Amino acid sequence: MARKPAGSTPITRAVSRRSVLRAGGILVPAALVAPSFFARVARAASAPLFDFYISTSGSDQNPGTVSQPWAITSLQDTNGNNGKMAGKRVGLIAGTYNIANMRSGSQPGDYQHPVLRVPTGSASAPSYVGSSDSSGNYSRGAAVLVYGTSAGVNPMIGQNPGDRGYWTLDGVELNGNGYAGPLINLGYTTGGYTSGGTVPGVIVRNCHLHGITGSPVGNNEALIFNAGTSGAIITNNVMHDAHKPAQPDHCHAYLEYGCQGTQITFNTIYNCDTGVHAKAGCSGTVVANNYFYNCPTCAVQGMDGAEGNPNTPGTPYSVHHNVIDSCGASHQCDINGQAYQGLNWYNNTIYNTQTGSVAALDLRAGSSSLIKSYNNLVVCTANGTGQYMGTVALSSGGYSVLDYNCYHFNSFGQAFGLSGSSTYGSLSAWQSASRAETHSMTGSPSFASSIQAGAGAAQFKLASGSPCAGAGRVGGSSSGAACNIGAWDGTVTQIGASTTGTAPPAVVPDAPNLTVS
Repeated sequence: MARKPAGSTPITRAVSRRSVLRAGGILVPAALVAPSFFARVARAASAPLFDFYISTSGSDQNPGTVSQPWAITSLQDTNGNNGKMAGKRVGLIAGTYNIANMRSGSQPGDYQHPVLRVPTGSASAPSYVGSSDSSGNYSRGAAVLVYGTSAGVNPMIGQNPGDRGYWTLDGVELNGNGYAGPLINLGYTTGGYTSGGTVPGVIVRNCHLHGITGSPVGNNEALIFNAGTSGAIITNNVMHDAHKPAQPDHCHAYLEYGCQGTQITFNTIYNCDTGVHAKAGCSGTVVANNYFYNCPTCAVQGMDGAEGNPNTPGTPYSVHHNVIDSCGASHQCDINGQAYQGLNWYNNTIYNTQTGSVAALDLRAGSSSLIKSYNNLVVCTANGTGQYMGTVALSSGGYSVLDYNCYHFNSFGQAFGLSGSSTYGSLSAWQSASRAETHSMTGSPSFASSIQAGAGAAQFKLASGSPCAGAGRVGGSSSGAACNIGAWDGTVTQIGASTTGTAPPAVVPDAPNLTVS
C-alpha cells in the first residue's frame, strides 16, 4: 500500500536552550531525562516468562534456551526457527543488536516486509517478543535494536502482508539511527482508504522508539506505521526524534491507515515533526492520556474521515485527557480542514507561549453536529497578527456539544473563527455567533506549578482555587457531574508514559474502555 501524502506547509521554530538538553546528539527535554528514564528495570517471576531466547552471541543451531539462545536472524521470515515462535514468548536477552546490514529474508528492500518478522499467534496465545535480562527475566529496555542509514527500506520489526496479528512487542528499544522509514510495521493488510481493517490483537507497549530521518518527498514516515488493524493498542511508549526536513507534515511518531478502534494511550511523544496521525480509512481511534512536547507541525493530525465520508464503520474518534505542550506553530490539532466523521475532543490541555502566529485548535466540520468539544483548556499567548492569533476555528452548526472550555490568549483580536464567516475578538461575541459556549470562560487557569516547556505533564495540574477547578461537566452537558477543565480532571492519575518496568502478564489483558461518559 502506498504511503499517501498529506500536503501542508513545512513549519519550523526555535527551541529554547532552557527547554532541552543535548544527549548523544539528540535534543531531549531536561525533565524527561530523569534517572529512571532509561532504567533497566527487572522483575523476577515465579515461572519462566519466555519459551525461547535470542542473544547477541546466539546461534540459530541452538535450542533457543536462555543458556543456548538463538541469534537475532531467527526472527527473519525465512529462518527455520521463525515458525516455532508462533504463539510463543521470545525474550531478547540484554544487549545491542546491530541489524543495519540485515534485510527481510523473503522480500529484501520491500517496505511492507520487516527485517524481523513476528509470526501470527492466537487470541489465547499471542506471539510475544520482549526485553529480557541475562538471567531470562523481563527487563524493560535491556534489549536494543539499532538500524541505520545504510539500511534498505524494510522496516525493523513487525508482520508481513497476509499475517493476521495477535502479537506483542514489549519493552524493547528501537533506534533508527537515521533510517529513512518506519521502525515498526504493524501489518499492511488494510481496509483501504474508506474502511477500517480487521487484523486483531496487535500491541506495542513499554518501548522506546527514536531516531528516523525521512527523505523521499511524498512518502509518509513514522516510528510506528499501522495499516489494517482492529483494536491495536499503543501504550506506555516513549517516542521521539522523528524528522523529515523537506516535508515535516509527512513524518510522525505514529501513523495509521485503514484501522479501527486503535487505542493510543499513556505515551510520551516529543521532538517529532508530527505526533499522532489517523489518516485515510480509520474509525474509532482513541488518543488519550498522552504527553506531547515540541511537535512543530502539530500534535494530533487527521481525525477527519474525509475519504469515506465517514469511513466504515463510522465510529467517532476520541481525543481526550492529553497534555499538548509547545507544539505546532500552525496548529495544535489539525483535522485537515474539515471533519466528515464524529470527533469527541474533551479534557485536553493545550499550552503554547511561543511568539508569532499560532492557530491553537482547528475543529472545522464538513457536516452538522460532528464535533463534541468540552472541558478543554487552551493557553495560547502568541502575539502574531492577522489570521493566527491563537485561533480556535469551528464551523457553524458543525458541533453538537461546545461548552465548558477555558481560553487564555495574549490577544483576542481574532481569537475565534467560524468557517466561511468572521472572526470574533471576545468570548461574548463568540458565544453570540456560535450560539454555544454558555459556560465557557476566559482568563488564566492558574496551574499548580510554574510552567517550563518540556518539563512533563504533571506541572499542568490546576492550583487550588483555579477558576477551572470543578468548572467542567462530564459529557459536556449541564446535567453532567462536575469535573475540572483540562487534562487533569480530578480523576486522571497518569498522563504520558510511566518508566517503572513490570513483568508482562502471561495473557495480554483487554484494553481499557476509553469512551465519552
